[in-house]
Amino acid sequence: MSIEGDNIADLSELENFSFQPKWEKQKIEDFSYPHAKNDRKSFRRPGHASDGIGFKRNSWQEGNGKKNFSQDGIRPQRSDRSGRDRYGRGFPKAQNLHRPFEPIVDVEFYPNDTVFDAIVSALKSTHKTYELFSVARLFLEKPERFAMVVKKKDTQADKYLYLTSDDNFIFETENMAVDHVLENYAGKHFDIEELEVPPPTGKFICLHRCGMTGKVLCPPNYHKYQEILLEHHGRFLPRVPFEKFKARIEKITSEEEIENWRIQSSKVQIFKPKGQEDPVEKIELKSTGEAKKYFIEHLKGQAITRYDSVRISGETFDRMPRSLLSKSIFVLVGREKSFPLNFANNLRGRLGRSGFTIYKIGNKPGISYVSGIRRKFRQPGNIFTDDMQKIIAIVDANPKISITSLCLQYTQGFLGIPDGFEKEGNQVPTFASTSQEPSSDTESVAASPLNSPKESGSQEFFKNLHWLIREGYVIEFEDGTLVSTEIIARKEQPRMQAETEPIVP
Repeated sequence: MSIEGDNIADLSELENFSFQPKWEKQKIEDFSYPHAKNDRKSFRRPGHASDGIGFKRNSWQEGNGKKNFSQDGIRPQRSDRSGRDRYGRGFPKAQNLHRPFEPIVDVEFYPNDTVFDAIVSALKSTHKTYELFSVARLFLEKPERFAMVVKKKDTQADKYLYLTSDDNFIFETENMAVDHVLENYAGKHFDIEELEVPPPTGKFICLHRCGMTGKVLCPPNYHKYQEILLEHHGRFLPRVPFEKFKARIEKITSEEEIENWRIQSSKVQIFKPKGQEDPVEKIELKSTGEAKKYFIEHLKGQAITRYDSVRISGETFDRMPRSLLSKSIFVLVGREKSFPLNFANNLRGRLGRSGFTIYKIGNKPGISYVSGIRRKFRQPGNIFTDDMQKIIAIVDANPKISITSLCLQYTQGFLGIPDGFEKEGNQVPTFASTSQEPSSDTESVAASPLNSPKESGSQEFFKNLHWLIREGYVIEFEDGTLVSTEIIARKEQPRMQAETEPIVP
């Protein structure tokens, strides 16, 4: 069969036709996500600035030579462990970003002796039961209420703490303690005289200033430059590397500042140790460096004492200068306030010796309670008055009932007051606390809010409830709620038989 040339169809356009979608044929190298106006195209991966790889979907895989895209070219695989996220962005590890502060000391907390007696008397007078942690936080609220025993951790190279006798501050190193004494109490150990000397001569075109403390040092061509530099670093920045300290030094070119330094340098202090007996050979120290050296060699034992552990009051710690040691104690005090387990354990024995009872309610471990009243468990044969038995019955049926709700139920259920009595303008008796018994005077009864016909019965209810709490059959918590003790049958103890044979020594 022959076909004429005019009727032949042109199929050249279908030469590259495919039933697959167009995005399937798109090259991975040309693929990139669309970005908003404020995109992150210029984002540089931390730690990889040298490789020149930015936030581009088509170039991040060049760093390790792997193709981490899936077959469809849309989502990268998660097999890459080179510190990048799923979109190829690099990020530092989380543990390096938020490294928790580790204190250099261990601290034991104890109550202040004077404050302890006052708080114990106040707790006993209320006849209430408190949580042990609440009592511990009561001491930790103010610095003058607690004391601390501070000891360095075993990981520290220097195991000792240094206590200054002038103000009872503690320091982690002897050098810091010496600097503190000479800065604040140099007059107790030296007679200090200020003399005028000729100002420094020479051509000074600039001054150097510490970039960390802001203190002016001296010109770099001054003959005591290195000595002043070392003294400033050791006194104010002992934990900063010396090279880092030097890198932060700033230059001052102001002529006024240079002239002020000349004037200050013309005034020098002469240190004369106190108690020198020989008037001829008196020691005169012409710089703070010489005074510090003499103090360490001859006077250190009078002002600084070395200890393995030191007991200080919270009030003293509150006045201590800022340092790594004070920061460590501050962090531990904050942790103890949030969860005072250490202080509660140290407080437990002290409260027990003061007549308090510490117990937990129920068989399961839970909250520890402190009370100045010893609990009494009811026995099956105990007999109470009718009114007391009614109070106990309500508390048994409603654990953690408030005193106000108990009074309302007792009054409505047992004293014959109708349910709508209080809605007609009368007041139902309420009690905020059972710490004190109501007065039986005529004036106090007349001023009482008990306007019900059963006023005398309500007064009797209050007296009975207070007796049950004072005797330990009902527990009143610090928030005003009540719980009754359990009924426990007493176990019979076997009687001891008398000895029939004589005892031979």
